[in-house]
Amino acid sequence: MLGAAYLASALISSSFEKNVGQWLTETTRFVIVEITEREDDAAQIAAALTGAASQTGIDTADGFKAALKPYEPVLAADGRLDDL
Repeated sequence: MLGAAYLASALISSSFEKNVGQWLTETTRFVIVEITEREDDAAQIAAALTGAASQTGIDTADGFKAALKPYEPVLAADGRLDDL
């Protein structure tokens, strides 16, 4: 009976370790994909805003802020509004 209990606990432990390892792998992949997508989104937003601001011929920080005024909802949604 002791041998059967040991065998059962070894099987359960092995299965648990395998499931935890699989879960950690999937979680890591998900986090990496999310970070990559956020970086890509931020780069696209930055490129679009830089292009819009450069077309206005801005020379000062206040002028830059004024040129980005129409884009405040996008910047606020992405958390970039405080960076200006």
